Amino acid sequence: MILPKPDDLHFMICIGLDPPLRQGQTRYPFLVMQFKKDEEVTIDLNMTEELMKEKYKDKLEPRYESPLHQVVTQVFRGLTGKKVNQPAKDFRRYVSSSIHHKYR
Repeated sequence: MILPKPDDLHFMICIGLDPPLRQGQTRYPFLVMQFKKDEEVTIDLNMTEELMKEKYKDKLEPRYESPLHQVVTQVFRGLTGKKVNQPAKDFRRYVSSSIHHKYR
């Protein structure tokens, strides 16, 4: 799932892991990554054309030029075939307006 942070500067990507990562007796069922909203990247995937056409046809592109959080989300979705959930636009507007009212 991809979530905007209330600070309006970052996005969080949360990935559920099955099986979870383990460190000793502690299990970590989620991986959470934070990305700056404005960080633009240009990325060429390190994958042969044959593999891209054969295994990931219409799921991945050879090159991405977008904000980093969008690129990571698209690549994970293409590799796993899983749906990426995100809040509705109305929710984002509500969170932004509640934060601004809170600090006035």
